[in-house]
Amino acid sequence: MAALAGVLLAGLVLAGCATQPTVVEQARVEHVEGEYRVLWATRPPGSAVDVAVATSTNPARRLVARGDRDGVYAITLPAAPRPYFRLHARGGDLTVAERVLPLEGGRNFRDLGGYRTADGRHVRWGLLYRSGAMAGLTDTDYRYLGDLGIRTICDFRSTDERDRARVQWRLSEPPRMLTRDYRMDMAAFAALMTGPHSAEAITAGMAKSYERIPYEYAADYRAMFGELIAGRVPLAFNCSAGKDRTGVAAALILLALGVPRQTVLDDYMLSNPAAHIDSLAKIAGADDDPTAVAFARLPPEARRLLTGVQRAWLEAALRAIEAQDGSIPAYLERQLGVDARTTRILRTRYLE
Repeated sequence: MAALAGVLLAGLVLAGCATQPTVVEQARVEHVEGEYRVLWATRPPGSAVDVAVATSTNPARRLVARGDRDGVYAITLPAAPRPYFRLHARGGDLTVAERVLPLEGGRNFRDLGGYRTADGRHVRWGLLYRSGAMAGLTDTDYRYLGDLGIRTICDFRSTDERDRARVQWRLSEPPRMLTRDYRMDMAAFAALMTGPHSAEAITAGMAKSYERIPYEYAADYRAMFGELIAGRVPLAFNCSAGKDRTGVAAALILLALGVPRQTVLDDYMLSNPAAHIDSLAKIAGADDDPTAVAFARLPPEARRLLTGVQRAWLEAALRAIEAQDGSIPAYLERQLGVDARTTRILRTRYLE
């Protein structure tokens, strides 16, 4: 009898394994000199996956690989129109694309798509973009971005920043531009320039400045969320470097969509390899800008710290929100007008 029970139990286990759905747990795209490498992991490992490709101008998917089990697929494609890859497994589909857009004159231009939320959904690709200043875009870049169909741009830069690095959109249908006329309070930045240049002093100073960002730029973030709620997308948002004001904005969007905090911090840290910033003069767009001149006089290590990001800085912004408003959802509602109802609208629009 015991032997029979063992056989029955083994049969049930095998039957469960046979019907276990295949899930693509994570995926990414690497793009080097025209070759796209799609990499993924499945549960169970080594499961069969079909790969299809679509583009920003042709959403019809074309099957390019069937039953791939090694988790890697390479294909040569032009950068434009932008390709999107659909991974199909028995347990469902997952879309993946290149995160950092291959722009010639862009700075830190990234897609927020693909991130997994706490409830198992994913942020949709091709709708939410973050960037640095776009004053250096080339004709090729404009053609590429034109294919993406960007409808709205939220430019967080000050009046002076926009005047120094003007963006002239060379598209037949320019996007809707949201800006705010204001002058930056440079006192904190001046203190960083003239104060102690140790790593500890700069790190502490930047963390303190991040504590103010969610409130100093609440009007800009409220306008941005208004566009998202209204569905005026694809939408791109930017500051000068695309890492500080933009980094907080991206974090607020992802958190509102239900992306886990650690994933949000990981996305923020991508600004270190993606920004490609050599000097504040390039950020400002004018070599005679006093801030840029002061920046150029800093020691190399101080310049490196100021042109990058640190996880502790964004954490400082989030802690400041929690200290003042109690929680991220409370801040979103009180400061930005994003309540439970509009949060549901956002998640319906931008998750899949």
